[in-house]
Parts: sequence; structure tokens; C-alpha cells
Amino acid sequence: RKRIQRANRAAVAFSPDEVLLAVSSTGRVMLLETSTGRVLHGFDRQLGDGDVNALAFAPSGDLLTVAHGGPEGIIRVFETMTGREITLLRGHVGPVHALAFTPNGHRFASAGADGCILVWETARLDGIDPKRLTAQEAWELLDHEDPRIAYRGQASLIRDGNESVTIIENGLRQT
Repeated sequence: RKRIQRANRAAVAFSPDEVLLAVSSTGRVMLLETSTGRVLHGFDRQLGDGDVNALAFAPSGDLLTVAHGGPEGIIRVFETMTGREITLLRGHVGPVHALAFTPNGHRFASAGADGCILVWETARLDGIDPKRLTAQEAWELLDHEDPRIAYRGQASLIRDGNESVTIIENGLRQT
């Protein structure tokens, strides 16, 4: 058990592979490793003064969306591997209460206190690398010295299933 911070409202979301846990409290979000509880990234006060109402991971696990409870109606999109903010989205009038990705990750929806549901296309967001790793590229990232980059390789191999098994078997035979 790990206490993050006491707040009236908090949000929590597991990455699809259950390797990461995003937790929020009083305007801050932390990205934790589920196995150790170690903080990979902390997004303090860059999120503004309002509470974080919702969190959602893309199905690939490489993006985290954060919905703000403040009057600005802001959604922020972060790259989970690096913690880098990719973009800030505005469209709601007032707090954003919910976020959900489509199963293929090409879109996500946001629902706000304004009664609107907005659909966003991830390929059109500034800063998102549309190139998906091949299983071979993902395998080569596993021994990277930066654990966040190695995690991207691991997440990609998990997502790709059977093709990854072949790459891993071949890679292990070579070592």
C-alpha cells in the first residue's frame, strides 16, 4: 500500500499491460511501476490548480490522457515512456469528467460538465510519432540504458503477440 496524497477527488488508471499505474491527487499525477511502486514520472503543478478528474491510457500503453477539473476544460496528453507532454487540448467549457480510448487507439473521447462529448483523433495530435515499432525494433530497445526507452520496447512486444514470440526466440538463440 502506498499513499500518494489526500484529496477530495482522485483518479486512477492501469496501463493495458498492467505494468504502470497512473494516480492523481490535487492537481498532480504520478506514473508508478506496479511491481515496485517506484515513481517513473511526476507531473506536479504543470497540470494547473484544478483536480484531475480522469486518466486513460491508450491501448498501446504509450500515451496517457489527463482530464482537468478546472474551469478551462483542458486535456493533456503525455508520452508514458518519457513523461513528455505531447499536447494540450481545449474544447470543453468547464471541467472534463471522463476519458476513453477506442480499442485500436486511433481516437479517444472526452466528456465534460458542459454536456458535450468530444472525439479526438490521436494521429492528428501534435508531437505524436505515428511510426509504430516493428517487433525487431522493439527487441533492440530492450537493452537500452534508459529504462523508459526499454519499457517502450517491452510494451510493443507485449502488444504484438505472436510476431514478438518469434523475434524473442531468435534473439535469445543469438545470445
